[in-house]
Amino acid sequence: MSSLTLTQIQNSTVLLRADLNLPSLQDDARVVATIPTIRQLVANHNKVVILTHWGRPEGYDPELSTKLLAPVIEKYLGQPVEFINQFAGFAQAKLQIDTSDKQVFLLENTRFEPKEQAKDSQVRLTLAQEYATLGTVFVDEAFAVSHRKEATNYELKQLLPHCLGLNYEQEIQHLDKIKLHPTHPYAVIISGSKLETKLSLIEKFLDKADYILLAGMICFTFIQAQTELVQSNQVEANQKLPNLADSPIETDFLPRAKEILKQYGSKLILPVDFAYYQDGQKTLAYDIGPETVSLFQTYLSQCQTIFWNGPLGVYEQPPFDQGTKAIAQFLASLVDTTKPYIVTGGGDINSAIPEDYLTKFTWVSTGGGATLEYLSS
Repeated sequence: MSSLTLTQIQNSTVLLRADLNLPSLQDDARVVATIPTIRQLVANHNKVVILTHWGRPEGYDPELSTKLLAPVIEKYLGQPVEFINQFAGFAQAKLQIDTSDKQVFLLENTRFEPKEQAKDSQVRLTLAQEYATLGTVFVDEAFAVSHRKEATNYELKQLLPHCLGLNYEQEIQHLDKIKLHPTHPYAVIISGSKLETKLSLIEKFLDKADYILLAGMICFTFIQAQTELVQSNQVEANQKLPNLADSPIETDFLPRAKEILKQYGSKLILPVDFAYYQDGQKTLAYDIGPETVSLFQTYLSQCQTIFWNGPLGVYEQPPFDQGTKAIAQFLASLVDTTKPYIVTGGGDINSAIPEDYLTKFTWVSTGGGATLEYLSS
């Protein structure tokens, strides 16, 4: 079916697939990001039916009922939101929408129905057809699940005239900027717990970024690879080699890490010191150290485009949040001086950065895994 623009949708019942998968009711950034689209649809005399998942329920879970989200939406929207449990019957839900004097409705958690995430596309399509009876237009505002095939964000889009929401459009605009048209020098900060989940992202930026700053547990494999290459005289040590203590090495990825370092060693900026945590007899590197903070700042200060994915340490356990906070504060200060284009997204990075710094950045992606998959494609 043909696409349309958001402003063309008027006097209709709109199915708005949002991503209100909040970490907690207090962490409501994803609600805030969706409000402009809801407001525009309401202003154009539409009824708006919000569909969203929340968490990973296995059947009905009252703690993950989207009924709990209605007051949060009302807080920012400034008008009542009527909750509807579509699983009590889609015909009954449609009647409630059609006869209500309200403009905004919130359906129950889409993942309470196993068909939503069924592997069989025909099963998902059958469910999507039931949802399609509730409205005449579909608006996709769920960029964060754009990399997943679920009935309400994939099959449903195929059944109704559709367009993207305002936040989804901005996600693509800002991510395309750093993916396709970055201003150089360009630095990418990548951190995470498993190299297998970040290797494709690292490889994607090898020819695009000027510097790739690595931290988190994924950096240990590269540091071990660098150490072995230096010991075998295959590369020169252009940075101090830190003590990894008992930090884990993903040995399956050591060969590839060595290949990358041989070819792109000058681009990969690895930590040179750590803050350690004593866990029984093990000494674990839980955060980057002050020398690494200074090293990272040296490279970041030269850049006009910066993408940051993943906290630099175990930020949930202070004081191992200090590296992340120090870099966030430094980037916020650059906004006031050299004004780089800064985008954050993926992992827990947005939760790890204090709000005062985060609000200074160019774009804060709500995408998580979708952001990484989009940039890696």
